Amino acid sequence: AVNSTKMPFVCTRVRRYQIRMFLVTWGSYTAAYLLRKPMSVVKSDMQSEMNLTTSQLGWMDTAFLLPYALVQLLFGATADKVGARQTMGYCILLSAASMISFGYWNNFHVMLVLLFINGAFQSPIWASAVKGITAWFSPAEHSTMLGLLGTSAFVGGIIAT
Repeated sequence: AVNSTKMPFVCTRVRRYQIRMFLVTWGSYTAAYLLRKPMSVVKSDMQSEMNLTTSQLGWMDTAFLLPYALVQLLFGATADKVGARQTMGYCILLSAASMISFGYWNNFHVMLVLLFINGAFQSPIWASAVKGITAWFSPAEHSTMLGLLGTSAFVGGIIAT
């Protein structure tokens, strides 16, 4: 039998874990925008400093967006198989590694490969975040929590700009 005097503690403890999990997920998805958005901010500077053509800038967008779309279709269920926490963590780390190294290169083709890697590892992050939220919160809370999670994309976009 469950001791009813201990139930408030259990509920409070679970709620603390839920809040912590939500804040980590929200912060992680916000950080993902720091790996995605700055390219649009620095493109004109890159074009003038590296003598890139408009076509090359378009290829840079394609190098990010094509794997982003394809990997979502092909590996969208990765969080279901591997786990949301591991999928999100590894994807953010690998995406970050590609963009940190991006700044050290002046070779257009290497930059395309790094953008491809970034796009591929960015794509499972949202699905992992949603999977984590729906695992930790009751169905009655899903809409609210996912709505709050959605604000992370706006905040990340603002910070990255």
